[in-house]
Amino acid sequence: PGDKEFLIKVEHQLNMTRGLQPLNFDCITPQCLTYVADSGSRWAYHNGPYTLLQRVVSAGANQEYDTYFETELKNKIGMDGFWSTTNGLNSVYFSTTRSMARFGLLNLNNGSWDDIPILTDMGFEAQMRTPSQDINLSYGYLWWLGRIKGFGFQLALGHGGQFIMNIPSLNLTIVTTSDWALDWDTADAHERLITDLIADHILPAVQRMDRTIN
Repeated sequence: PGDKEFLIKVEHQLNMTRGLQPLNFDCITPQCLTYVADSGSRWAYHNGPYTLLQRVVSAGANQEYDTYFETELKNKIGMDGFWSTTNGLNSVYFSTTRSMARFGLLNLNNGSWDDIPILTDMGFEAQMRTPSQDINLSYGYLWWLGRIKGFGFQLALGHGGQFIMNIPSLNLTIVTTSDWALDWDTADAHERLITDLIADHILPAVQRMDRTIN
Protein backbone atom coordinates (compact mmCIF):
# COMPACT_ATOMS: atom_id res chain seq x y z
CA PRO A 1 0.00 0.00 0.00
CA GLY A 2 1.15 3.51 -0.79
CA ASP A 3 0.86 4.74 2.78
CA LYS A 4 3.11 1.88 3.93
CA GLU A 5 5.67 2.41 1.18
CA PHE A 6 6.59 5.84 2.49
CA LEU A 7 7.34 4.38 5.92
CA ILE A 8 10.35 2.54 4.48
CA LYS A 9 13.57 4.47 5.16
CA VAL A 10 17.17 3.89 4.08
CA GLU A 11 17.82 2.50 7.57
CA HIS A 12 15.27 -0.27 6.95
CA GLN A 13 16.95 -1.12 3.66
CA LEU A 14 20.30 -1.44 5.40
CA ASN A 15 19.15 -3.52 8.37
CA MET A 16 16.73 -5.80 6.49
CA THR A 17 13.55 -4.65 8.22
CA ARG A 18 11.73 -3.05 5.31
CA GLY A 19 8.75 -5.44 5.72
CA LEU A 20 8.64 -6.77 2.16
CA GLN A 21 8.06 -10.33 0.96
CA PRO A 22 11.56 -11.80 0.37
CA LEU A 23 10.58 -14.83 -1.72
CA ASN A 24 11.47 -13.05 -4.99
CA PHE A 25 14.94 -12.66 -3.56
CA ASP A 26 16.73 -10.62 -6.23
CA CYS A 27 13.77 -9.04 -8.00
CA ILE A 28 13.70 -5.23 -7.94
CA THR A 29 10.51 -4.48 -9.91
CA PRO A 30 7.51 -2.99 -8.09
CA GLN A 31 5.52 -6.18 -8.69
CA CYS A 32 8.01 -8.16 -6.59
CA LEU A 33 8.23 -5.71 -3.68
CA THR A 34 5.14 -6.87 -1.81
CA TYR A 35 4.19 -5.46 1.60
CA VAL A 36 3.80 -8.06 4.37
CA ALA A 37 4.51 -6.02 7.54
CA ASP A 38 5.23 -2.48 8.63
CA SER A 39 8.86 -1.48 8.15
CA GLY A 40 10.90 -1.94 11.31
CA SER A 41 8.64 -4.70 12.66
CA ARG A 42 9.98 -7.75 10.80
CA TRP A 43 13.50 -8.93 9.88
CA ALA A 44 14.13 -10.89 6.67
CA TYR A 45 17.25 -11.01 4.49
CA HIS A 46 16.24 -9.73 1.08
CA ASN A 47 18.64 -8.84 -1.71
CA GLY A 48 16.36 -6.83 -4.00
CA PRO A 49 15.67 -3.80 -1.78
CA TYR A 50 19.36 -3.68 -0.80
CA THR A 51 20.30 -3.60 -4.50
CA LEU A 52 17.98 -0.63 -4.98
CA LEU A 53 20.12 1.36 -2.54
CA GLN A 54 22.62 1.81 -5.36
CA ARG A 55 20.06 4.09 -7.00
CA VAL A 56 19.70 6.03 -3.74
CA VAL A 57 23.47 6.54 -3.59
CA SER A 58 23.55 7.56 -7.24
CA ALA A 59 20.77 10.12 -6.74
CA GLY A 60 22.43 11.53 -3.62
CA ALA A 61 25.82 11.81 -5.30
CA ASN A 62 24.34 13.07 -8.59
CA GLN A 63 26.44 10.62 -10.60
CA GLU A 64 26.44 7.01 -11.71
CA TYR A 65 26.90 4.54 -8.86
CA ASP A 66 29.93 2.89 -10.49
CA THR A 67 31.64 6.26 -10.86
CA TYR A 68 30.97 7.21 -7.25
CA PHE A 69 32.15 3.81 -6.02
CA GLU A 70 35.39 4.00 -7.99
CA THR A 71 36.15 7.58 -6.99
CA GLU A 72 35.26 7.40 -3.31
CA LEU A 73 36.30 3.85 -2.43
CA LYS A 74 37.85 1.58 -5.05
CA ASN A 75 40.62 3.89 -6.24
CA LYS A 76 41.42 5.23 -2.78
CA ILE A 77 42.24 1.84 -1.29
CA GLY A 78 43.56 0.17 -4.46
CA MET A 79 40.80 -2.36 -5.11
CA ASP A 80 40.32 -4.26 -8.35
CA GLY A 81 37.02 -5.45 -9.76
CA PHE A 82 33.74 -4.41 -11.31
CA TRP A 83 29.98 -4.50 -10.69
CA SER A 84 27.92 -6.88 -12.77
CA THR A 85 24.87 -9.14 -12.51
CA THR A 86 24.47 -12.90 -12.45
CA ASN A 87 20.78 -12.98 -13.33
CA GLY A 88 19.82 -9.60 -14.78
CA LEU A 89 18.45 -8.42 -11.43
CA ASN A 90 21.12 -8.49 -8.73
CA SER A 91 24.27 -6.38 -8.56
CA VAL A 92 27.40 -8.31 -7.59
CA TYR A 93 30.96 -7.06 -7.18
CA PHE A 94 33.44 -9.35 -8.95
CA SER A 95 36.87 -8.90 -7.49
CA THR A 96 40.00 -10.55 -6.09
CA THR A 97 40.92 -11.95 -2.69
CA ARG A 98 43.43 -9.13 -2.22
CA SER A 99 40.76 -6.50 -2.89
CA MET A 100 38.40 -8.20 -0.44
CA ALA A 101 41.18 -8.04 2.13
CA ARG A 102 41.67 -4.34 1.46
CA PHE A 103 37.98 -3.67 2.08
CA GLY A 104 38.12 -5.73 5.26
CA LEU A 105 41.18 -3.89 6.53
CA LEU A 106 39.52 -0.55 5.79
CA ASN A 107 36.66 -1.48 8.10
CA LEU A 108 38.95 -3.09 10.67
CA ASN A 109 40.74 0.27 10.86
CA ASN A 110 37.52 2.21 11.44
CA GLY A 111 37.19 3.47 7.90
CA SER A 112 40.74 4.81 7.49
CA TRP A 113 43.37 3.81 4.94
CA ASP A 114 47.01 4.73 5.57
CA ASP A 115 45.71 7.02 8.33
CA ILE A 116 43.50 8.86 5.81
CA PRO A 117 39.75 8.76 6.63
CA ILE A 118 37.77 7.19 3.78
CA LEU A 119 34.52 6.60 5.68
CA THR A 120 34.18 9.82 7.61
CA ASP A 121 30.87 9.24 9.43
CA MET A 122 32.28 7.69 12.59
CA GLY A 123 28.82 7.33 14.08
CA PHE A 124 27.66 5.11 11.24
CA GLU A 125 31.02 3.35 11.11
CA ALA A 126 30.48 2.17 14.68
CA GLN A 127 26.76 1.46 14.28
CA MET A 128 27.14 -0.79 11.25
CA ARG A 129 29.20 -3.23 13.34
CA THR A 130 26.72 -3.41 16.23
CA PRO A 131 23.13 -4.75 16.23
CA SER A 132 21.07 -2.44 14.01
CA GLN A 133 17.66 -3.47 15.39
CA ASP A 134 16.29 -5.60 18.21
CA ILE A 135 14.79 -8.40 16.09
CA ASN A 136 17.97 -10.07 14.85
CA LEU A 137 20.89 -9.11 17.09
CA SER A 138 23.30 -10.93 14.77
CA TYR A 139 22.93 -8.27 12.06
CA GLY A 140 24.33 -4.76 11.89
CA TYR A 141 24.20 -2.62 8.75
CA LEU A 142 25.11 -5.15 6.03
CA TRP A 143 27.53 -6.91 8.42
CA TRP A 144 26.77 -10.15 10.26
CA LEU A 145 27.80 -10.18 13.92
CA GLY A 146 28.72 -13.01 16.23
CA ARG A 147 31.37 -14.90 18.17
CA ILE A 148 33.76 -17.63 17.10
CA LYS A 149 35.97 -19.44 19.61
CA GLY A 150 35.13 -16.67 22.07
CA PHE A 151 36.16 -13.84 19.73
CA GLY A 152 33.66 -11.26 18.52
CA PHE A 153 33.55 -10.88 14.75
CA GLN A 154 31.98 -8.86 11.97
CA LEU A 155 31.33 -10.77 8.75
CA ALA A 156 30.58 -9.73 5.20
CA LEU A 157 29.07 -12.95 3.91
CA GLY A 158 28.79 -13.71 0.22
CA HIS A 159 26.97 -16.70 -1.30
CA GLY A 160 28.78 -20.00 -0.93
CA GLY A 161 31.60 -18.79 1.30
CA GLN A 162 32.88 -15.46 0.06
CA PHE A 163 33.86 -14.26 3.53
CA ILE A 164 35.42 -11.09 4.86
CA MET A 165 35.69 -11.70 8.59
CA ASN A 166 37.09 -9.05 10.91
CA ILE A 167 38.10 -9.96 14.47
CA PRO A 168 39.02 -6.63 16.11
CA SER A 169 40.44 -8.09 19.32
CA LEU A 170 43.04 -9.97 17.25
CA ASN A 171 43.50 -7.11 14.77
CA LEU A 172 42.73 -9.74 12.15
CA THR A 173 41.02 -9.83 8.75
CA ILE A 174 40.31 -13.25 7.24
CA VAL A 175 39.22 -13.59 3.60
CA THR A 176 37.93 -16.76 1.95
CA THR A 177 36.56 -17.45 -1.51
CA SER A 178 34.47 -20.29 -2.87
CA ASP A 179 32.38 -21.28 -5.85
CA TRP A 180 29.47 -18.81 -5.96
CA ALA A 181 27.39 -20.69 -8.57
CA LEU A 182 25.82 -23.05 -6.04
CA ASP A 183 22.33 -24.02 -5.00
CA TRP A 184 21.29 -22.76 -1.57
CA ASP A 185 21.78 -26.05 0.29
CA THR A 186 25.28 -26.58 -1.11
CA ALA A 187 26.18 -22.94 -0.48
CA ASP A 188 25.05 -23.28 3.13
CA ALA A 189 27.20 -26.41 3.55
CA HIS A 190 30.21 -24.57 2.09
CA GLU A 191 29.71 -21.67 4.48
CA ARG A 192 29.56 -24.00 7.49
CA LEU A 193 32.72 -25.82 6.38
CA ILE A 194 34.58 -22.54 5.96
CA THR A 195 33.43 -21.37 9.38
CA ASP A 196 34.75 -24.63 10.86
CA LEU A 197 38.04 -24.15 8.99
CA ILE A 198 38.45 -20.71 10.52
CA ALA A 199 37.52 -21.89 14.03
CA ASP A 200 39.52 -25.11 14.07
CA HIS A 201 42.62 -24.18 12.10
CA ILE A 202 43.11 -20.50 11.27
CA LEU A 203 42.36 -19.02 14.69
CA PRO A 204 44.49 -21.55 16.61
CA ALA A 205 47.37 -20.86 14.21
CA VAL A 206 47.01 -17.11 14.74
CA GLN A 207 46.96 -17.58 18.51
CA ARG A 208 50.08 -19.75 18.40
CA MET A 209 51.82 -17.14 16.29
CA ASP A 210 50.81 -14.40 18.70
CA ARG A 211 52.22 -16.34 21.66
CA THR A 212 55.45 -16.95 19.76
CA ILE A 213 55.88 -13.26 18.95
CA ASN A 214 55.07 -12.14 22.49
